Amino acid sequence: MQGVYTITNITFNQTVTIAGTVLNPAVYTSLDAAIAMTPDYPDSYYTADTLNAFRNAVSAGQAVSRTLNVLSQSIIDDAAEAIV
Repeated sequence: MQGVYTITNITFNQTVTIAGTVLNPAVYTSLDAAIAMTPDYPDSYYTADTLNAFRNAVSAGQAVSRTLNVLSQSIIDDAAEAIV
């Protein structure tokens, strides 16, 4: 995996410098699944406030940057949770 390093067999104090470390990209699977969701029933079964909240959450989820890394995973998870 990119950005993950294992150092073994160091038997004495050693300073290790890693240049160019790249963080792993964030995972968008749950957000993509949430965005793809459709309500179980026709719109007439939901209140206007409920539909509006759902649509706003989906729009916010679609607006989440697709260039985030693992340090920003909570942004993606929160957006997915808001939809479901």
